[in-house]
Amino acid sequence: MKHHCKIKHIFDPLFKQNIYYIGVKTNKEYLKILKKEYNLEGKTDVAGRFQVIDKQGQKIGLIWAPKDNIPCIVHECMHAVNWYLGKRGIYLSFDAEGFDNGEIFAYCIEFLVKEILSNRYDNRIKIRRIK
Repeated sequence: MKHHCKIKHIFDPLFKQNIYYIGVKTNKEYLKILKKEYNLEGKTDVAGRFQVIDKQGQKIGLIWAPKDNIPCIVHECMHAVNWYLGKRGIYLSFDAEGFDNGEIFAYCIEFLVKEILSNRYDNRIKIRRIK
C-alpha cells in the first residue's frame, strides 16, 4: 500500500516493530488522513494521538502529534514504546533496591523521536560543533 506523503514508516529493528508517524500540524488534517488511508475515525478533541490499528492482520502503531510540537511528539512516543514493549512482556518497573529497566524505554523513545524529527526537517537539522 502506497502511503500519503505525510506518513512516515518507522521500523524498530531491535523489536521488529512497525510504527507510522502522521506528520501533519492539525487534528483536522490528521483525521482526514486517518479516514483516507486507514478508513478509520478518530477523536477530535486531542492534541496528539497514539493508537493501534490492524493492517492486513498485523498490529501497527500510529503516532500523530503536531509536527511543530516536540513535547507532544515525545509524549506520544512514550505511549507507542509502552505498547510495543508491553506486548513483549517488558514493563517499566522499579524495585526496592532502586533497579529499573527505564533505560530500554529511554532508548526506544529516543529512536522514535529521532526518526520523526529526521522526517520533519528533511534531514536539514544542523549540529554545530562547540569550539
